[in-house]
Amino acid sequence: MRDDLGRIAQIEKIEVNPYVLSVRVLGFKVNDKDDVNLAAFDELFINFQLSSLFNWAWTFDEVRLSGPYLYFERLAAGETRLDQLLADFASSQPLEPANEETIEDDNGVVRLLIHKLRLIEGRVDTNMEAASLPWQLGLDEFTLVTRTALHSEIREHRA
Repeated sequence: MRDDLGRIAQIEKIEVNPYVLSVRVLGFKVNDKDDVNLAAFDELFINFQLSSLFNWAWTFDEVRLSGPYLYFERLAAGETRLDQLLADFASSQPLEPANEETIEDDNGVVRLLIHKLRLIEGRVDTNMEAASLPWQLGLDEFTLVTRTALHSEIREHRA
């Protein structure tokens, strides 16, 4: 990330369990070029399901993000730190070949099924240089447990 985007990313630990197809990323942090903390999280847990093969969709039993943090700052020129990061990312990517196969459906949408989505104790800090007051947004816990319409749509599609 340092070579491509000029920013430093850190990960404390990655745990992979091949028996249950899960991955846990602990202690992620990315700083901007001037060492300001842009984004971080305490834990990202993803539990992939083999049923993806039968559902014709990326299927996850659980996706959990604990302690997410995002810093959003509007700079004097009217752009944001996120604008700068995305511009640096776009300029670091090679052009894609035109005829490459993808996991998208006919409408260009990636099929995705997440049974449990949890965001726990998140925070967004902002600094709007153009505005007079910065604000802060906090999130204690947000849990979404659902069997989405996508699941029904896939069953109908296969039948």
